[in-house]
Amino acid sequence: MTSDAIQLQAMALRERLVRENEQEEEIRKRNFYRENPLHYFSERLGIRPETIDWTLNESYKSHKWDGTPNPFMQILNAIQKNLWIGVESATGTGKTHFGALLVLWFLECWENSVVITTAPKQDQLALHIWKEIGILFPKFGRGELTQLRLRMSPGEDRWLAIGFVAGIKANEESSTKAQGFHAEHMLIILEETPGISMQVITAFENTCTSTHNIILALGNPDNQFDNLHQFCLMDGVEHVRISAYDHPNVVLDNPSFIPGACTKTGIERIENRFGKGSGITLSRTRGLSPSQGDNSLIRPEWCLKAVERADTAKDIA
Repeated sequence: MTSDAIQLQAMALRERLVRENEQEEEIRKRNFYRENPLHYFSERLGIRPETIDWTLNESYKSHKWDGTPNPFMQILNAIQKNLWIGVESATGTGKTHFGALLVLWFLECWENSVVITTAPKQDQLALHIWKEIGILFPKFGRGELTQLRLRMSPGEDRWLAIGFVAGIKANEESSTKAQGFHAEHMLIILEETPGISMQVITAFENTCTSTHNIILALGNPDNQFDNLHQFCLMDGVEHVRISAYDHPNVVLDNPSFIPGACTKTGIERIENRFGKGSGITLSRTRGLSPSQGDNSLIRPEWCLKAVERADTAKDIA
């Protein structure tokens, strides 16, 4: 064998070893990020950890939680346990941004995974979670991003994130489409869940046949009878409530800590406009589901009392 041939063989061997080392490193990182999503957000997407894990901020040592303690970390813990999660949130807490982070984390950490996001209206999809995905995409730097679709392998739909509309008036075609998604690793994110058709939600529930098929339902609650609250009450669903009173901008008294998020001033405006104890104020500032909508003509307690009277009359008879 000539010296040139030996040199070429050595170069080919070095290149193969480099590729193998790179593949091993990629697998090692992927496995690490699966177990440590906060590190993924920070290292891959440039997110400050203290904006997700709020307890990293010193002021939380003495903070009395109004909603679920450290809610975003609670959601991450539930996802890692393969639980379904229902999130009732105040306005402006960062749940949409967080949802976009989850899309990219899940998609990259599980090969051939499928992530579905849905919302009641087209503009809600485009202007909320998919807008956030577009902002994060340059740092993500993988795959092919088009309108409401992110393919990890350009031109192929076996490993992707996709968004589609599924409002209260969604037709049978939407529920059939929802039922058609299947993958070993699948994350379904429902945005503005009170406005999503129960037919579509049920279709998603039925399509989750694998252990690692997770549903995350997000939204601002309307009342205790809306689809979000009913999902939160299901057996096996982790219920998380995000209150604006627990947000870093409010706890740290720094409206610029997370720009554009809720603030003390914003809370006061809602209270002044709608009244401190009104249903919409409880929903939009504390993520609490009011017993009824503020415009309801028939109060739920009237119905319950009517049922009680009917049962009493039946017993007497």
